[in-house]
Amino acid sequence: MDSDLESADSLAGRAIGVIPDTTNAKAILDFQPGATIVEVKDQADGMAKLEAGEIEAFAGDGIVLAGLKKTSDNPQQWKVVPNFPYQYEAYACLLPKDDSDWRNLVNYSLVKYMEGVISDQTAAVEIYERWFDEETGVAPYPRETINDYYQGIVDSFEWIPIVSY
Repeated sequence: MDSDLESADSLAGRAIGVIPDTTNAKAILDFQPGATIVEVKDQADGMAKLEAGEIEAFAGDGIVLAGLKKTSDNPQQWKVVPNFPYQYEAYACLLPKDDSDWRNLVNYSLVKYMEGVISDQTAAVEIYERWFDEETGVAPYPRETINDYYQGIVDSFEWIPIVSY
């Protein structure tokens, strides 16, 4: 499905649903101050307003929007745009305080997984496909976008401990 909401310029004067006080709400206003912001309670409310035609788009994390699209009654009616996000944001894990060995293991494992997806290692790709494959995944998301995102994380990861876990 094509969309006429592929760029920040195209959002001017359009009713865009956002969850208040989120980075997504801020990003829409930063990239297109002329957008008409419509506050929604949560993801379900945003999708319901979109399906009812009360808003023209719903701003959120691409991976979450892909999951909402997949669970809608008519997923072919929706498209996650733009292909690459307006901004990249970090996700995080909550870990016990003052446990650097555990933190290092988690960081190492995540980076190794990302490297595995980027380099097409079977075990990592199978995990990726279970969750994000565009046809069968729980929250389908384009592999090219994920690879670029993962590559950025891998490139910026300053230190991987030289120990075997």
